Amino acid sequence: MKRSYLLRLALTVLLVSMLFSLTPVAHAAALEVDTLVDENDHSCADGDCSLRDAVEVAGSGDTITFSVKGTIALTGGEISIDKNLSIAGPGAKRLAISGGNADRVFNISSGSVVISGLTIRDGRTADRGSGGGILNDGTLNLANVVVTANVAYTSNALYGGFGGGILNHGTLTISNSKISGNTAYSGGGGVAGGTTTIVSSTIANNHANGYAGGLANMGDGIMQVSNSTITGNSADGFGGAVFATFTGSIKIVCSRIYRNTTGSPDRYDVEVALPLGVLDVDDNWWGARTGPNTPGADTTNATVNSFLTSPFTVCGVSETLPVDRLH
Repeated sequence: MKRSYLLRLALTVLLVSMLFSLTPVAHAAALEVDTLVDENDHSCADGDCSLRDAVEVAGSGDTITFSVKGTIALTGGEISIDKNLSIAGPGAKRLAISGGNADRVFNISSGSVVISGLTIRDGRTADRGSGGGILNDGTLNLANVVVTANVAYTSNALYGGFGGGILNHGTLTISNSKISGNTAYSGGGGVAGGTTTIVSSTIANNHANGYAGGLANMGDGIMQVSNSTITGNSADGFGGAVFATFTGSIKIVCSRIYRNTTGSPDRYDVEVALPLGVLDVDDNWWGARTGPNTPGADTTNATVNSFLTSPFTVCGVSETLPVDRLH
């Protein structure tokens, strides 16, 4: 009886293992974009594969790569992403995705998305829109990208016009990237949003017609910046470089903050709205050995317990970059 039971058990285990071995296992696929044309025929099996088609036909977790170099000029509106996806370009100097000054470039409504090795440029929202280059409501990781010359446009400052380069409503990570030359008609010329981490990146020469030429935290969540450069940004109102709104929290450490400007003599380059906003900017270089509160790097209502006295030694890490590389 016992031997019969053990035999049946062994056969059962063998059959179950055989069934599992026959069950197909899903693997992430790789799709290759091989045309610069913004084709929209809903297929990558017809002899060519555009970026728009690749995003549409990709499964969750797939990776999109490129065999082409140049500029993909979007003619069919923004590219929408609602799934887990990786888009890996050949390098920001080799490939650009352009909105043609007519449309936003990427709209990420959900999913975990990684975009690397390309330039996102010339995006523009419709009137009262936000997020000129990227609108993110998912989890977005940008690595080795350039976001430039994008515009968040509005004809009414009470509605829209936030995040010239990027508006983040989800979770955003930016690393080894450059956010430059973007414009917001309201606030956050470079990046606007909540939960954001920026590492080893440059936020430069962005502009806001309202506030926060470079970075704006407009709501809950913490915007954290480290080992980065914030320079050349401007705002017609307040916060030429950085502004944290009434419920926003920004922490900047081990970074360079200098040569930012505001359009009003009684405003500051790095500001926070009290009583609930939080701005912690310890251990940064402010463009002078004397620390903050110099032209282009003045601050108010911020926590500055310590500062760095050299742009070439950031938190103990010696830099060998020439001065012109800091701009």
